[in-house]
Amino acid sequence: MLLLFGFGALLGNPRHLNARLIALIAFNSVCAVVLARQEMGPWIPEALRIDIGAWRVPFHIARNLTPGILMILSYSLFQDRKTLPRWLVATLIMQVALELWAALDPNGLSQHALLRTIPALLQLAFIVLALYWLVTTWRADLVEARRRLRIGFLVIVSVFTFVVVLLERVIIPWDSIAILYSHVASSALNIFVVAAAYLTTARLREAIYVDPFAEERKPVSHPATSSSQPEPRDPDLATVLRAFREQHVYRDNELTMASLADKLSLPEYRLRKLIHEQLGYRNFNALLHDYRIAEACRELHDPGKNHLPILTIALTVGYNSINPFNRAFREARGMTPSAFRAQNTQETAPILEK
Repeated sequence: MLLLFGFGALLGNPRHLNARLIALIAFNSVCAVVLARQEMGPWIPEALRIDIGAWRVPFHIARNLTPGILMILSYSLFQDRKTLPRWLVATLIMQVALELWAALDPNGLSQHALLRTIPALLQLAFIVLALYWLVTTWRADLVEARRRLRIGFLVIVSVFTFVVVLLERVIIPWDSIAILYSHVASSALNIFVVAAAYLTTARLREAIYVDPFAEERKPVSHPATSSSQPEPRDPDLATVLRAFREQHVYRDNELTMASLADKLSLPEYRLRKLIHEQLGYRNFNALLHDYRIAEACRELHDPGKNHLPILTIALTVGYNSINPFNRAFREARGMTPSAFRAQNTQETAPILEK
């Protein structure tokens, strides 16, 4: 079933990163099942054992890559940023190196308690990060398909992977028969999870677990970067745009989807749908960043306001501190606010007005 699920995702969307990650997770899980038949040989009937010989090393690496791949998949699905932070990539490479060392040197220094514990702790850290990205961006998510997807992902990551890593690599000694019982229980759970995932997605034209944006409309131009737009016919959409363009609600550093819906007297689901389908945003925070950075650019471009500290501008447009402002500005403009100000003091290129 793991192979069927993995090949189904890959064949349906061969060029999609998420499909490749899901197929890799399925393959890694197969490696875990096969390798367990060799490692747990003393406790299972001889007829059920499998000796994979030299393939033990790559199978061991693949099996223990699953938490890291799940972390990358969580980042790809639930974070709208483009690239994974370099320090996370370096940490994943370090875990792979430690796993390889342990596999090639089963009786040497790599089996020291500390060196055996570090890879397991890294795996737990990857799972915690996957859950963090899933949970912290839930309320700001505007894509209904992706909001539903989070529920299944939460169950798989938190209930299955977390328990497996915690029990089999940290709590239960590897030479105890209890590891066999844990493996059997997790394998049974794996059967139900994979079967449910396959049955609920097999008939979909576009698998939601691969691309939650498959059915969304083509986004329109973002209002924060458009110089002019006609008044929308939808009165609710007009209310939302006035709140941002005229009332500058984005300056409230505690503004959330729920508080904005309450302020505008709109149901939250209606507001979420308007921002996503009519304004083209997948995340509420992206909308806030667009307006805040657009106003900050106007302030930094104004020669009469060169005396204003950048921190003051950041606080004025709605940020709590300078660090998130600098990070958002760099992502939006490709440079720091101070570099933008220095560059634009010598230029006369107009900043687009809302």
